[in-house]
Amino acid sequence: MKKNILTIGCSNLLGMHHAFRQVFQHTQSDARETQMDLDVTIQKRTYETCTEDDYARYTNLAVAGAGNGLIKWRLFDFLENQRPDYVYLQFSGLTRRDFNFDIRHRKSFDVDSLLGATSKKHMYVTGGNQKHLYMLGGHHVHVDNPTSFEDYLKNLAYNFYDDNSNNWHSLQDIFCAISILDKLKIPYNWTIYYDPINPPTEVTKMEGVIDEWPEFINMSNKLPSPLNYTIDSGVDVPDGAHFTYDSFVKYLEDHKSQIHLEFDHK
Repeated sequence: MKKNILTIGCSNLLGMHHAFRQVFQHTQSDARETQMDLDVTIQKRTYETCTEDDYARYTNLAVAGAGNGLIKWRLFDFLENQRPDYVYLQFSGLTRRDFNFDIRHRKSFDVDSLLGATSKKHMYVTGGNQKHLYMLGGHHVHVDNPTSFEDYLKNLAYNFYDDNSNNWHSLQDIFCAISILDKLKIPYNWTIYYDPINPPTEVTKMEGVIDEWPEFINMSNKLPSPLNYTIDSGVDVPDGAHFTYDSFVKYLEDHKSQIHLEFDHK
């Protein structure tokens, strides 16, 4: 039977479903790239989500700039119509806070100025893209005297001067996403792209820091951080946040025994 594999994360997971195929699927046939209703577009770039061959279908719902709210929403949207055989959730910065709106209200505000993502049903304002605007512009995204709806969204979506509120929302999002997979008995693994207890770079310190994981989060299927793994392996990470495809392949290979993805064929 064909495996149905789902991966969700932020920009660090874009294209990385091919790494799962490379490491775990030893029998392959010619693959086809397809799109689906859950595809998203940011600044006119559409992220294709599906790679499929005779043995497996890989759906990658990663979105550049995604916070953990968006990762949770993408998971729930997918589970409305499909039951995957395996899910890999790679959560993102804790200080990122996302918002979603019905696509029918597209003209109500300037989603493009916020580097918002759109799908056929939803508009998303992603916390990570507000961080991106800050890094490009050289000034904090916080608007001291907000006058528009967009200004208020910027202040809420990424404010590392007051990260306790956003951190707490993110931890709740992680709990919800993991809990539905536990409830439905779907094999999965999860991690955060960096370790929030030990953030390895100055950039990741901006992404949210915690002293310990809350007791309510199930840690049994958690994998180590791929960014920390990459840096500890001696690989240079110039922007302090993004690891390479080859580094992720090595990460999967070194943690293969902990990953709950198996193929019947050899």
